[in-house]
Amino acid sequence: MAGLMPVNNEAVMFFEGAEVDKEILYSEFEAILDGFINFEAYAGRELRAAFVQISPQLKIQGLVFFLIGFDADGKVLPNWNIPLHHLVDHAESGPDLGAGPVRMACRSSCPVEWYREQLWNPEMKGEHATFAVLKGALERNRLGLVRQKAEPAPKSAPEESLAPAPAPAPAQASASAVVIDNSAEVLAAAQARYRKQLEALEREHELGLKTQADRLKRQLELLQADYTDRLNEQDRNYEALRAKLLKSRRKELALRELVDSHEQRFKKIQELYESSLRKGSEEHSSQLEVLRQQFESDLRQRLAAQAEELNERISMHEVELHYRDEQMGRLRQELAQLRRENQMLTQSEAGQILKRMTDSGITFVAYHPGIEHLVLAPAEITDYVKDPIAFVAERCGVAEDHYREWLMHYRLPVCRASDERGECCGQPVQKVLKPQFFRAGDSDRCDQHRRVPAVDAEVSQES
Repeated sequence: MAGLMPVNNEAVMFFEGAEVDKEILYSEFEAILDGFINFEAYAGRELRAAFVQISPQLKIQGLVFFLIGFDADGKVLPNWNIPLHHLVDHAESGPDLGAGPVRMACRSSCPVEWYREQLWNPEMKGEHATFAVLKGALERNRLGLVRQKAEPAPKSAPEESLAPAPAPAPAQASASAVVIDNSAEVLAAAQARYRKQLEALEREHELGLKTQADRLKRQLELLQADYTDRLNEQDRNYEALRAKLLKSRRKELALRELVDSHEQRFKKIQELYESSLRKGSEEHSSQLEVLRQQFESDLRQRLAAQAEELNERISMHEVELHYRDEQMGRLRQELAQLRRENQMLTQSEAGQILKRMTDSGITFVAYHPGIEHLVLAPAEITDYVKDPIAFVAERCGVAEDHYREWLMHYRLPVCRASDERGECCGQPVQKVLKPQFFRAGDSDRCDQHRRVPAVDAEVSQES
């Protein structure tokens, strides 16, 4: 083995919690990506994994901390496409894990911006520190890698100068000069060694700061999302209560008007009966009876005509519903046929060309406000081209109308309140950078035009 050149090893380690659950060589990982091997134990899950480049002395030289998802059959999701070698080749230097500063890519230190969300940050401190777990896994060496001895490094100039001289110098002046020269070289070597240690500590501290900043940023985004959801829920509850209050006020006004009208009618009838009783004539009584009979006859005729008309309308509606059901059945059949044809077209030569382009390392990336770099899988390109705004709104987790309103606010963050003449306020407001945090009527209003409850005013206007 002494005559062979040292060859670096590459492996992928899957994490379960804070510990390494499974270790495989990179060649086996490629077989998993190609679909030759299934991970049934990880079916339907998303795992944290680490791509590790290992030196012949089983020391870590490169790391990529990435996320990977599996479908219900244990196969890697088809939209997973992370260039691990590209990321580790262009990664920044990390802490020294025994073979010098490692090249490391993680969420807080990613050389390619649009892959940041598919990476994760290692745990820097504590008994479950990620680097300590990885070093322990390499020391156990479950992969069965062959550990090669490191070749002895040639002596540096300071070490050679520290070797004992074969004979003392003849003169006292020359011996003092040699001692001073050796002391200066030893001091320079010690300074260089401590400088490297200081640089390693600075890199590790910088990585810890980036990781902590990314974690705090995500916690802030979660708090902002939760705060926005609560505000939206309060707005919905407020609108519901406001609508109930308006409805109850309208009912109250309608009931008052009805009571007033009934009172007036009752007074008129009472006056009529009192006058008729005062007259007390049979002629008036007979006239009242004739009028009552005529009224009853007219009422029966009207009720019969209305019943006949309603029956005809019901029959017509039933016929319309019958034809509508038949039309909907035909439309469903046509929709199913179009879906089958669309699936066949997707799986045709164009779909194969997209697959070959993806397999060749081509990534389809689109930029939209609110989501920035959007990596598209081949199966998503058709939906994206059909309606990009709806596709991006769905990725952002909001409705399409909500995304369009936010987009207008994002491009021109001004107050959009209008006065009685229809003129826009136009006062600059703070821009909301993400659509899920945008609230129409609040985020695009200045302090003077934010929504103020005015239920009584609206009721008074309607009344």
